[in-house]
Amino acid sequence: MPITRRQIRALRVLQSLMVLLAVALGAGTGLFLSGTRNLQAQLDVGEYNPTLPSLLLDRRGKLITQYFAEEKRTIVALDEISPYLIYALIAKEDRTFYRHFGFSIKGFLRAAWNILSGRYFSGGSTISQQVAGNLYEDREIYTIGRKLKELYWSVQLEKRRTKNEILEIYLNNSNFGHGTYGVEAAAHFYFGHSSGDLTIAESAMLVTQLARINSMIRNPNRARIVQKLTLDAMVSLGFVSQGEADRSFAQFWTSFDTTRSNVSTAYTEKADEAPYFSEFVRKQFETTFYGSSDLHRDGYTIHTTLDLEYQRAAEQSIEKARDLINARYIASKNTAIKVAESELLPLIGLVSFAFSSGELLFDRRQKQKEAVDIFRTSLSSALESAALVFDIVLVQYAMDRLRDVERIADELEQVEGALVTVDNESGFILAMVGGGDFAVRQFNLAVDGRMSPGSSIKPLYYVDALEGGEITPATMFYDSPSVFFSELNPPYAPRNFLGIWRGPVLVRDALSNSMNVASIKVLETIGLERGISRIASMLGEEEESGDRLRFPRVFPMGLGTLGVSPLQMAAAYSIFANGGRRVAPFAIRFIEDRYGNVIYNNESVSRTVMSPQVAYLMTDILQTTLESGTLARRVAEARGVGNMPMAGKTGTTENWADAWTVGFSPFYSSAIWLGFVRPGNSLGRFQTGASVAGPAWVEYMKVIHEDLPRREFQKPEAGIISRQVCSVSGLLFTENCTEGVIEEIFISGTEPDLLCGYHEAKNFRDRRLLANLVERMQLMKPDVVQAFPPDLMDLDSSAKQEALRQSAPDVGENPLLF
Repeated sequence: MPITRRQIRALRVLQSLMVLLAVALGAGTGLFLSGTRNLQAQLDVGEYNPTLPSLLLDRRGKLITQYFAEEKRTIVALDEISPYLIYALIAKEDRTFYRHFGFSIKGFLRAAWNILSGRYFSGGSTISQQVAGNLYEDREIYTIGRKLKELYWSVQLEKRRTKNEILEIYLNNSNFGHGTYGVEAAAHFYFGHSSGDLTIAESAMLVTQLARINSMIRNPNRARIVQKLTLDAMVSLGFVSQGEADRSFAQFWTSFDTTRSNVSTAYTEKADEAPYFSEFVRKQFETTFYGSSDLHRDGYTIHTTLDLEYQRAAEQSIEKARDLINARYIASKNTAIKVAESELLPLIGLVSFAFSSGELLFDRRQKQKEAVDIFRTSLSSALESAALVFDIVLVQYAMDRLRDVERIADELEQVEGALVTVDNESGFILAMVGGGDFAVRQFNLAVDGRMSPGSSIKPLYYVDALEGGEITPATMFYDSPSVFFSELNPPYAPRNFLGIWRGPVLVRDALSNSMNVASIKVLETIGLERGISRIASMLGEEEESGDRLRFPRVFPMGLGTLGVSPLQMAAAYSIFANGGRRVAPFAIRFIEDRYGNVIYNNESVSRTVMSPQVAYLMTDILQTTLESGTLARRVAEARGVGNMPMAGKTGTTENWADAWTVGFSPFYSSAIWLGFVRPGNSLGRFQTGASVAGPAWVEYMKVIHEDLPRREFQKPEAGIISRQVCSVSGLLFTENCTEGVIEEIFISGTEPDLLCGYHEAKNFRDRRLLANLVERMQLMKPDVVQAFPPDLMDLDSSAKQEALRQSAPDVGENPLLF
């Protein structure tokens, strides 16, 4: 029996009553909720605090990285988003968005019917309802009750927010898949550019990502179909023309990247320009705001001290140095592996005989390598599995032996490197390289490493002897084999590099050329307690100076057996450039919350650890390292260090295990370390701090200073004087100083007050020795004696001795005579 018009009208009335009932139920439910847990939400409808990543910026405001957990999001205003994206969203999700009041009757009834009938949940929610559901309800619950609550909140949202405000909230809050939340983060993740630059096809594709099943990375074919349907809808609504849509669609798939990993997410593809520095900042943030803030969700902006331009230069310098050193180990690695591979040959012969494999037969030596390669690539895995099942020891041993050799060779080959640069005046950490690939080795060698600094430790205790007046730059020590004794420790006999001894040397030359015996003599002069106390103070470890495990009272400490980090060394050397002030290095300048309020402001902390005069004196001595000391050759190879004064020191540990160069300009201090994380390895003979780390340091410092104006090291206004001294004795110059004169600087009151008698004493010694020789030879070879000077022959023995005594210079307490 056909349905009459009257019946149809009755059904429509019934349908309307059902809708009104649903709305009433929703309103009633909403009112009930507004009196309980959602009271505040009703008062602030549309106000929301989405999960936001925290931004890490360098000192120029450039992005270093973002901290986020499962949600990566960037808030953008609606007028900054491509209009094509808005068109695509409306065409796909809610065509009547600008005409309804928060809900669609047809959509609501369709969704309700699907829920009641148990069918696949097909949606039906307007954009307003989706926003309301995201903000105030759990949209993973598919019930009519949840739909009624969502309906209530969407109406409230429409009453308090404009359509564009609702749209902006939606686009910034929605999950676009693969860990991206909000349209800006999604645009960068999927297409590599801002949401404001989205094309027509990109916009259509992006809105399809709102449904996880349409992932363009995991299901590109399905995503393509939905994208095309969305484009057709945009055309039918008059948003774009058919030609525009077709051209954009074709261009999109022509350039589509089919090689992208199907497990790619925003987190796994997180860009980080300085991963070791970023992790260093994260730890500091967590310590400062422990338990009160969530770095990954609360949307902070962390303004740091890093300079990304310097960071890139630092990474390039370390990578270049590392590659250069590692290349020298390839030959030794290949040799070790060839030996291990040779142990496979009997096994390969046995396999070839058992299986009649012609490929594995090797009757000539040149065939052996080919047989080994075939065995390892094609048969080794299967044979090893069989060996484990049947417990064939020979096979297991051969394969284990080869793996061990390869592993050790890899560790031997992998030289690590670390670098830190600090701003002398402010304490800003401007660059930080904590090692190689951060994903492989996350231990930050630049901060947490404890490597032996070698001779680069020497200036840290030399300053104590300078300040105490025990030495000056012109104090002479005799560089020769020596033994040093300390309480409860065995005798210590240091050696110089390659066992070369220089005889009389001045402090300036001894330090700039890294002479070990002279340095230990300086440490012996001031005593181990004073030396260690000064080292601890320079490193920022005053409170630990009494710890004899950390700072053992032994003379080898003076040659750098203590474990330190590059950050500590850079900060210690910056004291010289700062006129004796130690500025604690730091990484965070200030932090803003998501609303732009400054919640944390850092300031440099400094203290004076030596007088400006001592700092300037040490700076002047360390400049000699680059002029005529261990870094002079590297400076010459680099054709200078630019227009900026530089000072520094190299360091090499015993057995060439660690190579350092630490130095500074009037602006910055940098420390570079290269070596092995695996203990006991050696960089190799002649691989010193000067030859390994020196070139990297010189080139790097040259790069980061090239745009800076020339600045001289600050000389104190008083307390520094200069004197002309003998280049050998360091005493006041006289006309008898035939080996040269130098202009040396001193702290007032420590300058020498004795005239140099070294050369006169040397001449007197030589004449006395010659006279004694003449006497002996007169008795043995009278004819030979005739060749000696007549004045020696005219005097009898006693007269000659008296004449020599009369001509001897008055040298007072001069210890340099003999």
